[in-house]
Amino acid sequence: MSKVNFKPIGLKALLLPCTGERKTPGGIIVPDAVQDGMNKGEVVAVGDGEYQNGVFVKSALKVGDIVIYGTPHKGRDITIGDTEYYLIREPEVYGVEIDLSE
Repeated sequence: MSKVNFKPIGLKALLLPCTGERKTPGGIIVPDAVQDGMNKGEVVAVGDGEYQNGVFVKSALKVGDIVIYGTPHKGRDITIGDTEYYLIREPEVYGVEIDLSE
């Protein structure tokens, strides 16, 4: 897990994009050019939440989560040190991977 000296505000998360090839359940490698517009990233920093209609909404994400988000994302590309990250709003995240082996 990456550690960064950056803290998003509100319902934003800083993601480290997961790179590498994806495979179908049958083991066929899917090249980047034909993937379905979905990306994976690891949450490396997350905001505390924000007020919506007078109610404080906490972030549902936590550092270490592997999330699925769309392409193109509406967030910002941020470089910290030599590493490229994405800063996105939590509503752009479609879901969190769950480890069923636990």
